[in-house]
Amino acid sequence: MMVTRKHALLTVAVAALVFVAGIHYRPLPAAQAGPAAPDDPEITLTVSGQGTVRLVPDLAHLSFGTLTQATTAHEAQARNAQLMANVIQALRGAGIPEAQMRTGGFSLSPVWEHPEAKLRGGPATPQIVGYQVTNTLHVHTTQLQQSGTLIDTAIRAGANTVQGIRFGVADTTAANLEALTRAHAHARAKADRLAAAAGLTVAGIRSMDESGSFSPMPPMMEFARMTADVATPILPGEQELTAHVTVKFILR
Repeated sequence: MMVTRKHALLTVAVAALVFVAGIHYRPLPAAQAGPAAPDDPEITLTVSGQGTVRLVPDLAHLSFGTLTQATTAHEAQARNAQLMANVIQALRGAGIPEAQMRTGGFSLSPVWEHPEAKLRGGPATPQIVGYQVTNTLHVHTTQLQQSGTLIDTAIRAGANTVQGIRFGVADTTAANLEALTRAHAHARAKADRLAAAAGLTVAGIRSMDESGSFSPMPPMMEFARMTADVATPILPGEQELTAHVTVKFILR
């Protein structure tokens, strides 16, 4: 009987130990996989592209001037005002409304005789010997074929300085978009060629930037030696509008 009781107590003690051990036992987690290997680094290629569109001008900008000199400022100004009034009136008669004319500049300045004149028997110190007035008139027209006639008309009316003529395009929106399209196509063609040379292909675009579009400002055509006896020939020619883009392509 005693043996049986001791055996029972021993069994209970062992069960208790197993229970307690079970509470504190936690199975070790399975081995975790190491950090995932990074993806293959992305290969990119940055290239630039340029697109050019040729345009036929539809605007002409002309600049005329009247320059007068007299012993007094009032006299120089009065002579100049009369000359410019004659030029404006003549241009109106040629079909140019005032809305297409504007004053580009007006100046009145003294004419000095400098000390160097003493070598020629003049005064030793600078002296004002007169006044000079300059008035500049800008004219724009869409009748390009009349440009030469307008120049001749202004000169006959009294314009004695002609800064020149410049041609332009009124609306370059469509041409600008076309130039951008061509610039992108140029960049893509370069990327395809370079990628193929490296055994790769273009898979996409990471970024793309427009570097700006511009149309080189044509220089003013000078008419300093022009004579009123010969009709002035004017040839507008063509202009170029150029766009630039920079594209970063993804390669595979």
